[in-house]
Amino acid sequence: MVISSINRYHRLGSLKDSYNMDAIPVGLPTKPKKRNHYTCELKQHTLALLEDGLTPAQVAKQTGVRESNIYRWRREFMAQSVAAMDELQRELKRLRQENTALKNRLKALQQAPA
Repeated sequence: MVISSINRYHRLGSLKDSYNMDAIPVGLPTKPKKRNHYTCELKQHTLALLEDGLTPAQVAKQTGVRESNIYRWRREFMAQSVAAMDELQRELKRLRQENTALKNRLKALQQAPA
C-alpha cells in the first residue's frame, strides 16, 4: 500500500530508490496524468451544441470532453453572461441619463431669446 502510493504520487524523491520497485503491482500509474487544455474555440463550440438542444451527455459523447467539464463551462459562461449583462444595463442607464440631460439643454437653448 505504501509503495504504491509512493510510486503514484512521486513524493519520496530519492527515498523511492531504497524500495524494491519490482514489487509494485502492474497497472498502477507511474506518472501523474497530464491535464487536457481545451481551446476557447472548442469550449464555444461545445456550448453552441448545448444551445442547439443537445444534452450535456450527448455533447460529451460527440466532442470527447468530459460531461463534468461541460457543466463547469456552462456555469462559468452563465456567470460571465450575467456580469456582462449587468455592465450593459449600467451603461444603458448612464446613456439614457446623458440623453435626457442633452435633450433638456437643447430645449433650454431653443427657448432662450436669440
